[in-house]
Amino acid sequence: MRKNVVLPVVAASVAALTMSLTSQPATAVPLRPCGPPAATKGHGTKGTPFTLKSMYDDDGPQEGVVVVGEEFEILTQVSGQVWDLVFTYNRKPFFTGKDTSKPSGIREVRMTRYLGGKSHVAAHAKNEKTGEVIDGAVDLPVAPPGCGRGGED
Repeated sequence: MRKNVVLPVVAASVAALTMSLTSQPATAVPLRPCGPPAATKGHGTKGTPFTLKSMYDDDGPQEGVVVVGEEFEILTQVSGQVWDLVFTYNRKPFFTGKDTSKPSGIREVRMTRYLGGKSHVAAHAKNEKTGEVIDGAVDLPVAPPGCGRGGED
């Protein structure tokens, strides 16, 4: 008897989900005119995991100007660690600073103006106390033409 009650409930749930998915207007999911992100994961010289993500975006500080964004996470799970950070875009530093970890680690997000062409984005971090070094890099293709005013045609 229990089987007979569950089946109609599951069927009704599937029907409701199907209707909600098919009745959404085409604009419900915004398209990203600047393309998908690139990401890499790895470990520092003493085993601390990290993630580096980068992508082009046209909603930076100036409307319509394309930026290259970097999101760097160090998953230390230890609070109070001081890390020296350097972010580079095509091998030129655009952010240098320090960040102190929280219990969940470090999450630093920075951006710089896109200069055209392919992009090589990298992050370097060094733990001031332990000496651990973390290096990560990703490559992005040329920004698509529909990406702000900075994409190449």
